[in-house]
Amino acid sequence: MCGGPTSTQTELQQEEADFYRNQISAYQTAYQNFSQIQSVLNAQFAPVLVKGPGQYGYTPEETAALLGHAAASQAEFTATVVGVGARGRVDPSARISLASRTLGEVGPALARRLKAAAPDLVAALKMSAFEISRVELQLVAHGDGAFYRRHIDTQTTGDVENIRVLSAVYYLHRTPKRFTGGALRLHAIGDEARFADVEPAHNTLVAFPAWAPHEVMPVSCPSGEFMDSRFAVNCWLHKKRGPGA
Repeated sequence: MCGGPTSTQTELQQEEADFYRNQISAYQTAYQNFSQIQSVLNAQFAPVLVKGPGQYGYTPEETAALLGHAAASQAEFTATVVGVGARGRVDPSARISLASRTLGEVGPALARRLKAAAPDLVAALKMSAFEISRVELQLVAHGDGAFYRRHIDTQTTGDVENIRVLSAVYYLHRTPKRFTGGALRLHAIGDEARFADVEPAHNTLVAFPAWAPHEVMPVSCPSGEFMDSRFAVNCWLHKKRGPGA
């Protein structure tokens, strides 16, 4: 014949029950806080999670908007020049392409992103930090036969208020790509024989010091259609010219 639990067993069972109640209460409190944090993070990152991986550069919608702007404003594109300001001139022996200074609604977003990314770009390029005084953008279409001979972007004349310090090029084009060539060739300073070619991959950005010699290799676009061109946004971050510069 079995009797009920002893007083000692009853005490142990009560202690065990109290322990688990306390643990459950503690976990509920902790995970309630984590749940609140997770809710905030989910709300912030939901747009990123929906878009999926590979979101460097513009979103597909922004890229489509920029290409759409190029198509709608084709008449505003004019022959590119070499030289700055009043010294700028059309020279087909040095440069052939079409350009516009308007980028539609997407332009300000790119300017903001460039300014935000500037410290990391400057550090990666081992350049001296500088205060950005201006962001200059130019949308360029490189069609059949387009090119740009070796040059630098930093202005060498003394009559400019702001000096280009950091250059960047953002590439985009229709897909599938309907042109070949057009690589950005970056030359080693002081060594004519050394260079690196950067392919104009869609929705990518390449940055380099504005004083680095570079050129755009010839483009072949058999269709001759404007929207089949190699499109690029030339970007320059300026600093104020110092006294005596």
